[in-house]
Amino acid sequence: MKTQTNWKRYQNSIAQRLESYPQHYTCFACRKMFRKRLTDEQMQQYCSLQAFYDSQAVADRQRPPCPQCRQPMLNMGIGFQPPKRRDRKRWNALEQQAQAGKRFNYCPSWL
Repeated sequence: MKTQTNWKRYQNSIAQRLESYPQHYTCFACRKMFRKRLTDEQMQQYCSLQAFYDSQAVADRQRPPCPQCRQPMLNMGIGFQPPKRRDRKRWNALEQQAQAGKRFNYCPSWL
């Protein structure tokens, strides 16, 4: 019983911190990155036990459209730093890595 209480407290702690930190969504067609906050549903899924082990499935479940071209964007993680728009070679390499499942998530020390 105490373990469940601690786990719930841990989930709430993560949720409170993630609410204020936007995720980095990327449109490879436009070669742009946009920061978007997680929805309440995504937040609940992200903080679940299953998502603790497989966070990428949650991140890719609902892909918001790009504001410019309306193509679905991909959540590349909070550690993603996009290259310059004119660097097509680097963008193509990143797109191939993203299709292979690479993301730039990390667990900050404050979690």
